Amino acid sequence: MFALLGAVLLTGCSEEAPISSQKMEDFLVDYYTLEGALRYAQRSNKSLDRNAVYADFIKDHGYTVEQVDSAFAYWGARPREYKKIYDKVVERLEKKRDEVASQLE
Repeated sequence: MFALLGAVLLTGCSEEAPISSQKMEDFLVDYYTLEGALRYAQRSNKSLDRNAVYADFIKDHGYTVEQVDSAFAYWGARPREYKKIYDKVVERLEKKRDEVASQLE
């Protein structure tokens, strides 16, 4: 019985991320870019089906909704690691913003 409990505990400790930190970073950068575009698009297209857009977005990234939900739960349970991902996401989004702003000057 103790061997089984030990095996379960060891397996739980070595749980693998449903989406790796790098892929999660890439996903979030694309997600927030899409979110900004959707907010802009909804000004002129009130009938835009955001749920369908998000479903296509997830599918286009090669994931299922369940995988994305699991990844958010996984990383959410690891706030220090998740913050590192988000810090990189913010850095990349700020870089994109600056690139666009410099093209508009």
